[in-house]
Amino acid sequence: MDLQEMVAFEEITLNIDGQGVPIQVNKISHFQSFGNYVKIITDKETLITKATTSEMEHSLPADLFIRVHKSFIINISKIERVDEDAIQLQNQLKIPIGKTFKRYVKNALATK
Repeated sequence: MDLQEMVAFEEITLNIDGQGVPIQVNKISHFQSFGNYVKIITDKETLITKATTSEMEHSLPADLFIRVHKSFIINISKIERVDEDAIQLQNQLKIPIGKTFKRYVKNALATK
């Protein structure tokens, strides 16, 4: 089973407005933090949960998501192109790669 097939079957449950909301991993584009809140951007909607980026990062499957910036975690299966300082997702959004994350991102994506 390749990465795309694995992602299609995975689901995570996030606390949205006090409710456990199941979200299919393959529908998530990326996460963006705003202080103690994180936006979950999916193919069809944007959700907000009360969590830090670090808390979110540790709750996600490490083989499917990668932190690329202090404020961004992206779904690896949604990567269209990797540039020197940014990653372009399939939805054409460019996510910056933070200076402290460059080496980690390069090494992690080289093994995928």
